[in-house]
Amino acid sequence: MGATGAFDRLSQVGVRIGAGGTLELDEAAFREALARDPASVESLFVAREQTSADEFRDVAPGVRVRNTTASGGFSSLGAMGRMEEFVKRYVDAADGILTRKNNSLGDQIKGQNERIAALDLKLENRRLVLERQFLAMERAIGALQTQQSSLASIQRLG
Repeated sequence: MGATGAFDRLSQVGVRIGAGGTLELDEAAFREALARDPASVESLFVAREQTSADEFRDVAPGVRVRNTTASGGFSSLGAMGRMEEFVKRYVDAADGILTRKNNSLGDQIKGQNERIAALDLKLENRRLVLERQFLAMERAIGALQTQQSSLASIQRLG
């Protein structure tokens, strides 16, 4: 896990993943590991040694490079630190996976709302056109009924 000491995996101190993804603790194995090397058990869980951003590292015999990352990494990181770093990738307010997903969904909702507004406007315009056509038809029917009535009056006279 990146921690220094006699233990480098949680399973070595009795922690396992059980059914359904739940963590299970073998208390006897944990107590035995704790009695044998408490500092290593502590390191396994809480180690957090950050490397300097300017630190030189030997990558091969006679080859040294400078670590130029914007923020230093960790030379040793325990289980809780790894979990924290993992969770940060999801919940980081600026660039977390969940934040980006939320922003993406927000953008999609905004786009759909704009589309709905455009369709509402289009429907309103179509309704106005149909109302005008209906009124024109009503007037034409009224005029035809008036003509029919006049023709019927003329026919009765003759």
